[in-house]
Amino acid sequence: AYLKQDMISVSAEVGGPITEVLVKDGDEVTAGQLLFRIDPEPFRLQIAEADAAIAGAQANIIALRNAPELSGSDIAAARSDVAFAQARFDRVKALRDKGFSTKADYEAAEQAVIQARERVRQAEDRQREARARLATGPAVPGVNPQVAAAEAQRANAALSLRRTEVRAPAAGRIAQADRLQIGQQVVPNLPV
Repeated sequence: AYLKQDMISVSAEVGGPITEVLVKDGDEVTAGQLLFRIDPEPFRLQIAEADAAIAGAQANIIALRNAPELSGSDIAAARSDVAFAQARFDRVKALRDKGFSTKADYEAAEQAVIQARERVRQAEDRQREARARLATGPAVPGVNPQVAAAEAQRANAALSLRRTEVRAPAAGRIAQADRLQIGQQVVPNLPV
């Protein structure tokens, strides 16, 4: 006698030990019915890690937004130093032109102006760098890349957690359910 039947192999999309088997040989199942569960705890921990990464990235953003480099106070102070050094240089130059100052004083005042201008440039560079750390890219506009990466990790872990419940892909009758043993290690995408 011949019997025509469609056979569907069931496999899990995530790996781990089986913690619960809800069917046995010969059971009739409907499409979407839960067949067995894989240990969800590792994926719950991944979600917790991703949540912590999101919180860390958000705290980092707050710290960057409150960084003194962004306030411009360093730039203002450095510009004030330039003005002071320039005024001193002008005085020393006027005195030197009249013969009341030494070349060493003149060069020291000139060097102070150069150094003060360099401090302004460095403060402006630090401000640009701080703004760059807060920047978002075109791939995820408006979202910090660290936060976006952590949110993607969380979404991936949540998807894996949902996949720990293996469901029937179609209605039918269960065969070879005796191969499903609690504690058995499931390998992703291999028929069980």
